[in-house]
Amino acid sequence: MRIKAGGTPRNPGAGMNRNKRQKQRMEGEQSPSPGCDAGERKMRRKDREVTDTARILELIRRCEVCRVAMFDETYPYIVPMNFGMSREGEPLALYFHCAPAGKKLELMQRNGLVSFEMDCTRRLVTGARACDTSMEYESVCGCGHLERCGAQEKEYGLARIMAHYCGEKAYAFDRAVLEKTVVLRLAVHAVTAKTNIG
Repeated sequence: MRIKAGGTPRNPGAGMNRNKRQKQRMEGEQSPSPGCDAGERKMRRKDREVTDTARILELIRRCEVCRVAMFDETYPYIVPMNFGMSREGEPLALYFHCAPAGKKLELMQRNGLVSFEMDCTRRLVTGARACDTSMEYESVCGCGHLERCGAQEKEYGLARIMAHYCGEKAYAFDRAVLEKTVVLRLAVHAVTAKTNIG
C-alpha cells in the first residue's frame, strides 16, 4: 500500500525537494529509485493486513522505536531509533536525529535506500499446551529514501520527533545543540501494516 499525503505542504523541506526533483528532470539526472515492492507485494495472510491509511498512521503514532535497515558490504546494518512523523507534504516522512558522525551516516551517503520496521501492542498469550502460546502484535514495515535535512528543515524535524513523544506544541531548541545535531528524513515510498488483534 502506498500512502500519499494531501493538502498544501507546510513542511519547509517539501518545497525544496520539489525544486530539487525539477532540477534533476531538467538536467536529466535520475532521482533515487524506491527500490522496494513493499506496497505492491500481496500479503499472504490477508486476514491480518491493515489497509486503512488512518489506522496505519495511528499504529505509527503508538510505536516508540523505528528500526532502520541499511545496505552494508556483507550483512545488512540495522539500528533502532527514536523518530517523528510528518504528513505535511508528499510522501509520508519519518524524522530521526543522530550525532554528526557514525556508521549509519557513512552507509546513507553510499546508498540512501533503506527499509524500516516498528511494532507495538505486544502481549504474550499462553495456553495449556506449548503450541497454544502466541504473541499479539501490531506492526508496520516499509521502505524509502533516507537523507540528511538541510538547515531550514532541521528544527522542523526535531519538533516532529518531540511531538511524537511529548505531544503537539511549540518547542525551542538550543542553537549550540542544533549545530551539533544531524536530522535525517526518510521519505516513505511504500508501507504495509499487519496485526493479529481483533
